[in-house]
Amino acid sequence: MDGPGFPVNISVRNKVEVRQDIVGYLSTISAPTTNMSTVHEVLVRSVKINDALQLKSIVVVLDQ
Repeated sequence: MDGPGFPVNISVRNKVEVRQDIVGYLSTISAPTTNMSTVHEVLVRSVKINDALQLKSIVVVLDQ
């Protein structure tokens, strides 16, 4: 892995066209993921990124 922004390879069947995905990471938030304010901040940042990149969807994963 090359760090944030490294390409992700996807295997498919039936010659389905696949676009390369890019994985990125938000900057660290030094607050417990069990606090609702922390979850809200992560979601707000994620929605801004989603809107800026005009994506159909975005995946958010929290790890404590």
